[in-house]
Formats: sequence, structure tokens, C-alpha cells
Amino acid sequence: MLFPRILEEELGRRIPDAHIRVFAPVGYTGLNRFEEREPAEPLGPWSPERVTELAGDLDCVVIGPGEIIHGRDELLSPHYGLTPAEMRRRAPSRFFLGGLGPDLERECPVVWSAVGIPFDFRAREAARARESLASRPIVSVRDEVSRRRLRKAGVDREVEVVPDPAFLGSRLFPPPLLEKRLAQLRATGVYPEQPPLVVQGNAASIFQVQGLASALERLREEREIARVVLVETGPCHGDGEFARALEEAMPGTVRLPSAGLADVTAAIAASAGFIGTSLHGNITALTFDRPHLVLAWGGETKLEGFAEAIDNLDCLVERAEDVPGAFEKVAALGSRTDIVADLARRVDAHLDRVAEVAVTATARRERPPAAASLAEQLELLRRAYERRGRLLVAQRWTLADRFADLDAEIAALREEIARLEREVGGRAGELERLLNTKTFRYTSALRRLYGSLRRGR
Repeated sequence: MLFPRILEEELGRRIPDAHIRVFAPVGYTGLNRFEEREPAEPLGPWSPERVTELAGDLDCVVIGPGEIIHGRDELLSPHYGLTPAEMRRRAPSRFFLGGLGPDLERECPVVWSAVGIPFDFRAREAARARESLASRPIVSVRDEVSRRRLRKAGVDREVEVVPDPAFLGSRLFPPPLLEKRLAQLRATGVYPEQPPLVVQGNAASIFQVQGLASALERLREEREIARVVLVETGPCHGDGEFARALEEAMPGTVRLPSAGLADVTAAIAASAGFIGTSLHGNITALTFDRPHLVLAWGGETKLEGFAEAIDNLDCLVERAEDVPGAFEKVAALGSRTDIVADLARRVDAHLDRVAEVAVTATARRERPPAAASLAEQLELLRRAYERRGRLLVAQRWTLADRFADLDAEIAALREEIARLEREVGGRAGELERLLNTKTFRYTSALRRLYGSLRRGR
């Protein structure tokens, strides 16, 4: 959810009168707690009719960023709560890899913007890549690994490596906003006053929990960090399951409940450092000049590409026991604001070119608006109400998450109060029995004498 907000902000600043629409394979399904904007429109199942409709409605299409250029649609199924067969039927990879097709793209240009290619292409995918990319005005990937995969597939045109747009993410969150969110987190007791170590992991990290808990405890003691705070950057990737497992293995950790984008950003920006599998958690830490480590035991090439881009392979950690030593190394590097500034400059230059393509395409297709019929106006109203409904659903899900967390905290506090009341009751009974013993009554004079002697001394 970081990508659409950044691109809307940046492209909107470059093209003030642009109307930007955001699409996703399925759109909002209730699985994404970071849905803090109007929900994305669903692309729907791929078909020739659907791409023709999109080409007629749009002036320019920007595909990316993210690890979306591949043909393995079934891998998206758990993130949307759909079966692998249903995701293959929808075939979102046909939109991402093939775009609109060469004929339609003559009128509606398509741009690849800092996309990631997580796997080598199969033969049919390689052929589609060569055909669809031949005439694109801009083809950019976000790491050298992705560019090498395109070359291996036989794509011989210019391919630019553009850093992840998240390097511009700090522009979304000015200091006053982050300070306000941080104050709210501290007021609710989920973020300590002293900078904590912020940790994140996904479902693939659960098998590392015991070793990671030991390593984090050692690091916390060596650097005199008071607490560890757990955040979730990818709820649909199993971050919650990992957080629960680490809470059990490492008592005393604090978990950021139902946090939004600004909350997670504020937590990382004010931390003593970030450690996690999340690419954007690490980018956020680097952007706000915090030490960071990439837990790279999942074999994701995007993480290797990130380490290469920032010229710091030492930030990659493949074994839990190496975390304390690796963190010391990256902390010793000091400020890296010059690298962040250079990467942000490259992203800005890329988005300048994207804006030029969009403006040129719009001017070429400029035509006087046709008078809308009553049926067309009703259809526009229907779509607007649908979008409004999806947004309300998203907001209800966020509120439901927060209420569920509060209910859990209230239940825990009530249990603690009941336990303390039982304990006080038991102690009161013991005291009453003691006061009623003969020994206590008969020694009262001695106890008064002892008290007088202590006061005199």
C-alpha cells in the first residue's frame, strides 16, 4: 500500500490535473489492514475484452513497482484468500507481463516502473516479454538481478535499473505527523520512551524463532537497548504468526497492534535499529538513518538487489546467530544519508520521464468530451458508490482490528485484577490468622520495646 500512495503523490505533483486510478489483481478483500486510501480497483480476469476496455479508458498505464513480473499466478492465492485455480483463471500476470498488447499500446503507452522479476522466465513467458517490451517507451527494473533475467530471456532493448520508489517514502510522513503518531503509541503503552529495537518477520521466519530470540536478547544486552518492539509490514505474508511466536519465545517484547503505515514508519524512524525480512522496513530504516539488518534466509533476490543498490552486503544475514555481530558492523557505518539522497534522485529522474510519457500520450489522445447519456451518468454514479462502499468496508476492518485489540487488552487486565484480588484476599486471611495467634498477642510488649530501641538508635 506504500506504492500507490507514493506514486499518486509524486505523479500528481508532476501532473497536477491528472486523474490517477489504482488497480490490483483482485482489489480489496479485507486481508490488508494498510488499506488507508480508497481501495484499489480490481483488474478482474484477463481477457482481450478487458484489456481493450482499459486501453479505451486510460491514457497511460504504469505497471509496478514490486515483484510482480512472473507467470506463477498461484503464488498470489494465499494473499487474496483465493484458490490457486482461481488465481490462474484470473491470470494477473498477463496484465503485468503482457500489458495491453502492442496494438493497443500504440494509443495507450505502458511503462514498467521499477518492477522486480523474482524467477527466471519459462519459454512462453520469455517470448511474451520479448514481444511486449520491444516498443515500450520505458522499461525499468529495480535491481540488477531482474535485469539479468530479462537479458537471459532474450530481451535486448534498453532496460534501466531504478531504485525502489520507497526511497521517496519519507515525503509522505513529515516529522510533525510522525511525532504525533509516536506520542499516541507511547500514550497507549505499546512503544517505550527509550528507542527500542524494532523487529519484523514473516511466516517463513517461524522456524528461526528460537535462535533469533537468543540472538536478539544478546544484542539487546550488549547495546543496552531496553525493549524489543514487533511490527507487521505484511499481514498477508504471515507477519502476525511470526510475531506471536517470537512473543512466546522472548517474554517482555512489545507488539504494535493494528498499526497503519504512519504508525509503522514512526516506530522504525524513532528506533535504535530495524531487523526484519521486509524490504520496505529496511528501506524505511535506511531513509530515516537507522541501523538495519535484512533477514535473508528466504532466498528472495530482491533483498540481494537491495543490498547491492546500497553498497552494503554486510546488511544481509542468513543465520540467526550472526545477528549481533552483523548489527554491530552496520551500526559502525554511521550516517548513510548521501546514499539515500542519490537513490531518491534517481527515482525522481525516472518519474520525471514517466510523467512526460503520460502527458504526451494524453495530448495525443485529447478530444472534446462527449455528452454523457443518462445511462452513462447512472453507471458513473454506481461505480462511485461501489468505490465508496469499498472504502467504508476498509475503514470498518481497521476499526474492527483496533476494537479487537482493545477487547483483548481489557480482558487481560480484568484477569490480572481478579488474580490480584484473589492474592490480596489470601494475604488478608493469613494476616488475620496471624493476629489471632497467642504468640502474636503475648509478644506485643517485646515488639513495642524493640520498636522504641530502633527509633532511638
